[in-house]
Amino acid sequence: MSSPQPKTASLPLKRLGAVIIDILFIFLIWYWVTAKDLQQVDELLTTLDPAVEGSAEIFSQAVVTLVLKFLFKYVVVALAWRCLLPAVIGNGKTLGKLLFRLRMVDKNTLQEVSASRLVLREVLRVLFVLTVVPTLVSFVLFFCKKGFLHDIAARTTVIFDDKNRA
Repeated sequence: MSSPQPKTASLPLKRLGAVIIDILFIFLIWYWVTAKDLQQVDELLTTLDPAVEGSAEIFSQAVVTLVLKFLFKYVVVALAWRCLLPAVIGNGKTLGKLLFRLRMVDKNTLQEVSASRLVLREVLRVLFVLTVVPTLVSFVLFFCKKGFLHDIAARTTVIFDDKNRA
């Protein structure tokens, strides 16, 4: 017995529209949550003085801290939007999916997805974005002769060791 087939006509464009709506709202909420951190960026830029010894180190550490804060807050907002909202609205719908009359369902049964599956789906999405995208960027940088992303960030490089010939 085969599983029921969903309607898929114009699905890619509707899905893209739903993603754009969801990303817009996620960004607006993230921006609201990080407004104070964005003020820190302005303050940090005013304190950067190349003439002062060690200011570049302090600046780079502060930038890394702020980037990590931004990423963490984005992940929390996105997970909340994509997991809590479908749980509240029901039927696997975010606001974008609701506006485009889409819903997320179990692939085999076409039934509503459980909350645990929503969380699993979104955690996998975050892991994919946080691992695959930087890896691809790293390889592009490497092949452009800039070095891997971790070497650029740590200001390191790998060289041939001709001192220790076996």
